Amino acid sequence: MGEGPIAFGIICEAPAEAAGDPRLCPPLTTREAAELARCFVADISVVIAGLVKRGQAEGVIVYAPAGQAATFTGLVPPELTLRAQRGETLEQRWLNTMRDLQAAGHPAVCLLQADSPTLPLSLLEWTIASLRQPGERVVLGPAIDGSCYLIGLKQAPASVLPDIAWTPGEGLRQMLVRTAALGVPVTLLPVWYGVRDIASLQLLLHELFSASMPLAAEGVVGSPAEHTRRHLAQLLSEQAAARFEVRVPPLVLAS
Repeated sequence: MGEGPIAFGIICEAPAEAAGDPRLCPPLTTREAAELARCFVADISVVIAGLVKRGQAEGVIVYAPAGQAATFTGLVPPELTLRAQRGETLEQRWLNTMRDLQAAGHPAVCLLQADSPTLPLSLLEWTIASLRQPGERVVLGPAIDGSCYLIGLKQAPASVLPDIAWTPGEGLRQMLVRTAALGVPVTLLPVWYGVRDIASLQLLLHELFSASMPLAAEGVVGSPAEHTRRHLAQLLSEQAAARFEVRVPPLVLAS
């Protein structure tokens, strides 16, 4: 395997198109959800940019629809590059991105969605270390809904990704069945989460504004997610916290 930087592609919608996840409305309004989606992109980009600055990775915003690159100006760090998605389905877009980034000379490629703003840096470092090992390898980040928050591949994505159902409860299971059948070694990262429904939004609020994180494994600490934190703190301070079904101490919001 080459020693070049591993590519980390963040799959997201262009800010001009992002309407926010409708599964979060209510308790969020559509405008609040759209702004939250922007914050997610900004925060995960900061985490990846840290790896880029250390020479460990190349960060790529993989966006849709095409022609919207300018909408990321001022939203993501300059260390990240931009690439439009290709394909009609989620499976096609992920597979095409894997192929494109490998064709660009990267020895391994990781894809992640932009809905995990507190994704721990240590999990990405773990991913890099795993993909630096000799031979073909897959890294999977199991999400709490049964999907994957991260997929990392060396070599032959076409043999691993096609026909995987990227739906909650199915994506992770099918990837494990596929890699076992192919005899490809798999590294399973600790469980994390994407904010895709009200329950995971509540988990995010708990992580950002409480003293503990239920999912945190030993040595795993969530990233600060400062953009997301400020946006949610403003919502919680301006409106009743009961709207989100969480209790947040006022002093925590002010910190």
